[in-house]
Amino acid sequence: MAPRKRGKPKKISPPKVSKQDILEVLPFHIMFPITLVHKEGNISKTCYFQHESHLKKYIQKNKLKPNQCKISNTEPRNRNDEV
Repeated sequence: MAPRKRGKPKKISPPKVSKQDILEVLPFHIMFPITLVHKEGNISKTCYFQHESHLKKYIQKNKLKPNQCKISNTEPRNRNDEV
């Protein structure tokens, strides 16, 4: 029987996928159909969500009130724009 090799095992890295590749499969407004805009301090913060349950978790976690935020559908973006 051959002796076992010692040392670190080889790391298997996942294939690299760019943002452009992802957007070619599905546009941004389809992947993230829900938009939430709210103020955090002096900054206006925009968040995108894939599902309504994710939105509800975020609102509960940050203790946002209905008058503090604006929820809408994500508008389609121009494919030539940088994301």
